[in-house]
Amino acid sequence: MPRIDLEHTGQSADLKIRTTPAGRPDLAGAAIVPRPSPPMLVTPHPADTDVTERNRVHEEEKLPAWLVLQVTALIAVVVGACAVLVTVTQGVPHTSSIGAGIALACLVMAGFRARTLLRSARGPQPDRDDTDPLTGLASRRALAQALAAPGAGTGSMLLIDLDNFRDVNEALGHETGDRLLTAVGARLRSSLRPGQMLARLGGNEFAVLLPGAGQDEAQRIANGLQTALHEPFDVCGSRLHTAASIGIATSPPSLPPERSDLLRRADVALHHARRDRTGQSLYDPGDDDSGERLRRTAELRLALTRGDIEVHLQPQVDLGSGRIVGAEALARWRHPHEGVLLPAVFLPLTEHTGLARPMAALVLDQALAACASWWREGHHVPVSVNLSADDLRDEELPGRVWAALQRQSLPPAALRVEITEQSLLTDPEAASVLLRRWRQDGISVSIDDFGTGYSSLSYLRQLPVDEVKLDQAFVTDLARESTATIVQHTIAMAHGLKARVVAEGIEQGPTARQLADLGCDTGQGLLYGGAVTAPEFLERLRTVPALSTDRASRP
Repeated sequence: MPRIDLEHTGQSADLKIRTTPAGRPDLAGAAIVPRPSPPMLVTPHPADTDVTERNRVHEEEKLPAWLVLQVTALIAVVVGACAVLVTVTQGVPHTSSIGAGIALACLVMAGFRARTLLRSARGPQPDRDDTDPLTGLASRRALAQALAAPGAGTGSMLLIDLDNFRDVNEALGHETGDRLLTAVGARLRSSLRPGQMLARLGGNEFAVLLPGAGQDEAQRIANGLQTALHEPFDVCGSRLHTAASIGIATSPPSLPPERSDLLRRADVALHHARRDRTGQSLYDPGDDDSGERLRRTAELRLALTRGDIEVHLQPQVDLGSGRIVGAEALARWRHPHEGVLLPAVFLPLTEHTGLARPMAALVLDQALAACASWWREGHHVPVSVNLSADDLRDEELPGRVWAALQRQSLPPAALRVEITEQSLLTDPEAASVLLRRWRQDGISVSIDDFGTGYSSLSYLRQLPVDEVKLDQAFVTDLARESTATIVQHTIAMAHGLKARVVAEGIEQGPTARQLADLGCDTGQGLLYGGAVTAPEFLERLRTVPALSTDRASRP
């Protein structure tokens, strides 16, 4: 829930916005609600859980007193008998070697007998390969064995992936990440019933096998697991919030799939949940595009090398004068057979294929090359380039940005980086260091899709932010009085932080005029034109004069 700080009253409030099934904000019921002081939520520290588990295992491994006494007595009797036998045979000629051999045989037999007693007391020991060594949950092998059991093909499978878990490892270290995984596993296990199998597949992926469960029950259990993960985890002195994407696959009893196929189908559903950012997704045979995804990824890899990815630019217009004050760089794929493809088609493919950073580098270079073409003609209009959370983790990013500016002989003021608020909150400390460095160097920072995640202007006050972009959902719903009130407060508070406000998705003149009356600085949307090629944008600048550099960079 986004939080806003009402600085003129000294109070904090919650910005309550529901989310539509498509993952966009539903502003129908939006309201500003005073925020009480939150109670402290304390969850068991994973270290305490580890100690408790080790103590439990130690207690289980203790042997009964009667068994210890029996084994000790057996060994004492055998050793004593052997000593007597050896002593007696030494007094009889030619029998000492025979006595020693008999004594040795008795000791060996006593050892085997003691081992048998110990094994029978401890009972059957589980195969270590069937248990995940970190969390103590079932392993991938154990899950495969369960799926191979008779009748295991019917039921449901949940595949769970922790969102942005890599950020925890990179920001706080692998020890913290391991402790978080252990705590997550324990919480998931406590939310399941006996007979429902929880396994860790590796990394930050878990699987739940639900024998005999139908689609409705599987969705209910998935909802319960996501709710359980909403509570924060106290790990190594840090309070961590986590969320999960869940893929759900169900096999009807009348037509069970191949047992190994149930896991594959859940993986397909998980891919769609991550791609669409819906939290969870049901397997749909019509969406089973595993082969198509592989083909499309191979095509995209080739497109990056042969120059089929190009940058188009959408104007940003001053709402007071109507002149162009900025441009947002948007990637397009000029496919040889399908024409120009929009980012929604191909950008999700870059997230898990190693193509995200090459794509970001290509867009940055092309955007600055386009900017240089109009900067040389005196149109000092900055270009905005979108960066992801993965880009912010790239230690080589600052150097690449400077190298790209120098290649085009552009000043830092020519570039504006756009970062979604969710990307900032993924690792706020690292983001703050990077943004402050850019601010000192003269590169401005814009927060994209503001209002769609969990952020607050009191938090943004700690970051060097030059611009806030209102999400399109606020703009399209501006006719609603409650939405207009939210937008008005957001604009006022952003200006209090000396940040510009850009409204996205403006399509009608009355909306633009209302935003201008509310104090919004800049507009972007189809009303002012869609994204066009660099030459077309330059021609637009020549016919519609831009503001000066000072006006364009001033809040």
